[in-house]
Amino acid sequence: MSSQTKKRALQAVIQFFIRWGSRSDLVFMKCAGALKDLGFSAKSITLPSLHNFLSTLHACLKFNEPTLHLVLDLLQTCMKSELMCKTYLEQYSFVILFELLKKHISDTSVGSIVKLSSRYLLQQEAGKREFNKHGGMKLLVHMITQKKTAALVLLLLQMADVVTLPESGMASFLEYGGLRAIASLDRFYDIPLLEFSLNLIQYIHEGNQLKGIHKDVALAYLKSLTLKIDHLTPRDQRGGFETQVLKFIRMLQQSGGKSKHDDISQVPAKPKIKAEDAAIIKIKTPRVNSVINTAVAPLNSESVDIGNNVIETTLFTVKTEGHAEADIASLQLSVPQLLSAPATTKLEIDTLAPLIKMLNSPDSHTRSEGVVLTRKLASRRAFSEDVCSRLTDCLIPLMETEEDHVQVNCCAAIASMSVYDKKREVMYNKGVIEALLKNLYDYNVALLEQSLKALRNFVDEETYTRTMLAMNGIRLFRMLIFSHQTTIQQNAKYCYDQLLKMGGKNAVAEASMIVNADPWELVMRKWEAQDL
Repeated sequence: MSSQTKKRALQAVIQFFIRWGSRSDLVFMKCAGALKDLGFSAKSITLPSLHNFLSTLHACLKFNEPTLHLVLDLLQTCMKSELMCKTYLEQYSFVILFELLKKHISDTSVGSIVKLSSRYLLQQEAGKREFNKHGGMKLLVHMITQKKTAALVLLLLQMADVVTLPESGMASFLEYGGLRAIASLDRFYDIPLLEFSLNLIQYIHEGNQLKGIHKDVALAYLKSLTLKIDHLTPRDQRGGFETQVLKFIRMLQQSGGKSKHDDISQVPAKPKIKAEDAAIIKIKTPRVNSVINTAVAPLNSESVDIGNNVIETTLFTVKTEGHAEADIASLQLSVPQLLSAPATTKLEIDTLAPLIKMLNSPDSHTRSEGVVLTRKLASRRAFSEDVCSRLTDCLIPLMETEEDHVQVNCCAAIASMSVYDKKREVMYNKGVIEALLKNLYDYNVALLEQSLKALRNFVDEETYTRTMLAMNGIRLFRMLIFSHQTTIQQNAKYCYDQLLKMGGKNAVAEASMIVNADPWELVMRKWEAQDL
């Protein structure tokens, strides 16, 4: 076949693809095979066909595996053209790509999306803006903590390296718990992956962002790496990697500010909670050498609705060791005083700072204790908006863990904080509604109960109901109306009715479509007719 004939054949296949390529998996696979055989590249697309070709290719992202992987490969080939990359960002951004990442697609397809984003879309400033606009940083941090293959996590870290290049990107990465996500990589034994994570932490340190709790998390992670050197692979790289880790630990110790992990010869002790009649929680703070003592009253099982491990807090005091008695007395603080004090006082923020550190701890036991304490404190007082914002940032990632009791207590704390109007607005901007709606797919009764309790606080305002409607809220609430658990049934029914009321004709039409398409509804109607 001559070059001219091949060129005409390629243009004919491109035009056929534009018209029919998105109709079915089979048609797409045939077109993709023909394009590959004819030497397709990004330069093969003429300017008049560019928008239509991208439109068809974007529509093909609806296909399932393994066709989806071929679609992503073809899209990656197109993105090698700067013009096509810019056009794709302007027309479609990251919306569909992020939706795919949130679904259960193969690691191969996830890797293709990550490489496509890192190598092409995120190389442009517009791409980074769109990435942050559509919640890409939060999704990236979540995937780093959840993915189980070292090769895929390494690709995710390389993406993190790209998006944190501007100072604002680094701050956003840390805000969404990026450093804690890196600290979770101690579950791997692959030196190239761990070495890249070390480089990322060094980059954060060079940006003057590794301070306070971030420094504590980094040192705890580095300490855990030194304890597993003998088990890392490949073996011939162990010595060099250990030298890098120890050198960086010494550098952090010599830099400004003390940390509770500055002595690397000691493993940081875990604070423990004893649920007895006079239990005391002690949280050591690194900067002021202080201890928070929280007296806990006898457990009243009748007032507890989510389990026997809940602690009832009746007294909250602060004591500073190594100071004069007068200074200690001046720092005594009880719950009634907290309730009567202005919500914006600096004292409240300083008092709860150790609690926030517990929630951000790399140790799961410490985080669990922090969540329980947060739930009980949230049920007894109204936090300031600043504290509410900080606690919400900590609680939302913890709701995605696999520990049921942590998830339940997180939702209970959010339900208590969302009682107040101004706090709801702060929490809504942090993505609380999206996180709570995801919990409705779970089978944990206690988690469903607390999630619905929190959502009920949001469902009376139009701004929040629009988000619920957009996230399939009508179907989710209707599914739970038939629950045998009374509280779940009542809250789901209330939320469902409010969505129909606030959503207008469109919501009613959607509900009717769901009902008519549900075979169980037809059976129920038949039984009701027979009973009548």
